Amino acid sequence: MKKLQTDISKARKELNLTQKQLAQALDITENYVYMLEAGKKPLSKKLAARLDALKNHPEKTASKTEKSHLTAEEAPAVYRASSELAMLRTQLQQAHAREKIHLDIIKNLTANTKQP
Repeated sequence: MKKLQTDISKARKELNLTQKQLAQALDITENYVYMLEAGKKPLSKKLAARLDALKNHPEKTASKTEKSHLTAEEAPAVYRASSELAMLRTQLQQAHAREKIHLDIIKNLTANTKQP
């Protein structure tokens, strides 16, 4: 386990990343990176594959680590917009279902009127 810890830390340092940047690039928490490097958590196959891909393509690190972070003032507005978007998506799905039902009714009515 000690070798694995060293490998993770070494890979991070070779990529010239902080624990926070590596966490962002791997979509895990900074604390999880710390626990991996400290040997307190095992490295899953999925995470090992992501780390390996990151080592093989370090140019992709920049885009992952430059995520924008919301301020405390922006977060409620984004949450509201996200909730409204989810509600609109649901309404659209319901409208689509109603439209499909109406089209089926029209199709059946026209099929019945065409028969002698």
